[in-house]
Amino acid sequence: MKLLITLDFPPDIGGIQKYLYGIVRFCYDEDDLVYVAGIRSGTNRLLKLKTEVTYFTSPFDFLNRKISLLILAFSYLFLCKRTRRNLTVECGNLYAAFVPWLLYTLTGQPYSIYTYGSELIALEKRTIKNCLLKNILLKAGKLYTLGHFSERILRELRLPQQIDIVPPRITLPSLSGTRNKERNDTVTVLSVGRLVKHKGHDNLIRAARKLIKTDAFNLVIAGDGPEYNNLQKLCGDLNVCNNVSIKRGLSDDLLHNEFLKADIFVLPSTETSKGIEGFGIVLLEAMAYRLPIVASASGGIPEVLDNGNCGILVEPGNIDELASGIMYISKNPSYAENLARKAYEHLLNNYVWKQ
Repeated sequence: MKLLITLDFPPDIGGIQKYLYGIVRFCYDEDDLVYVAGIRSGTNRLLKLKTEVTYFTSPFDFLNRKISLLILAFSYLFLCKRTRRNLTVECGNLYAAFVPWLLYTLTGQPYSIYTYGSELIALEKRTIKNCLLKNILLKAGKLYTLGHFSERILRELRLPQQIDIVPPRITLPSLSGTRNKERNDTVTVLSVGRLVKHKGHDNLIRAARKLIKTDAFNLVIAGDGPEYNNLQKLCGDLNVCNNVSIKRGLSDDLLHNEFLKADIFVLPSTETSKGIEGFGIVLLEAMAYRLPIVASASGGIPEVLDNGNCGILVEPGNIDELASGIMYISKNPSYAENLARKAYEHLLNNYVWKQ
């Protein structure tokens, strides 16, 4: 029997949520289990999973939803005693591994951890919290990670365990024959991601200001997060509100429509002390919709784009390069089509679930 303990899972939205959902959907069986902490809704019927998913919540989740892990711990302890170690425990991230680490002396149950990048970079600072998290990593029997970039970060931490690369994979969306592009001269640029500093949306908005001075461009940013108000203010300061839309809370169907309407996909991520793009899972969706891609050469992004063979890579934070890359694709349709084709082939060969 396998058990996944996680803080990230649908119905919450995000790249890690989709990543773990795919692992459960295609690698877990009916006898396996998923324990999710800090999320209040979700049913197997809506999730379309054969594996049972149980959600654990606490009245104090508004303070920190990790508190729900303490409630989850009781069910975990009972399960370990019932299965008598005939159990494989996987943790959806480093924080979710707190429960099996804490109860290891009682259960003797080994555990493995999925790692991503940003949480590993943060461990460079010497704090009590980071010492605890490093110990949780050290006690894990095995570590999983997304790609070679995040694998290098783990190696630099001098961890002794086996490290397995488990790249994200997706299922291909239905494109319904043709993409839903309105027939006009406006170029629609799409960026999808959580609104946090290291995603670089502020640089993309500044690049959009340059673009709309020379041609008809619309920019759609789909996502939510703490930078929303700052990004809205930046749009006002730069006088680009008529050309830039920040759309929060989009359902999967609405996000699907945004991909269908887009001409170019952009991932302008940068590297900060609090975040880095360990892989760029959303790039796989852009590839699946056969969109030409412009992205920063940051973190694990070059690996996903085959070092520029499947998309234009620009210097992180370089607004001029970002605008030039978008403009070049918009002015060279044959090049854009070839770029999207190579990206789609790369996706099929490396990042699609085999059904």
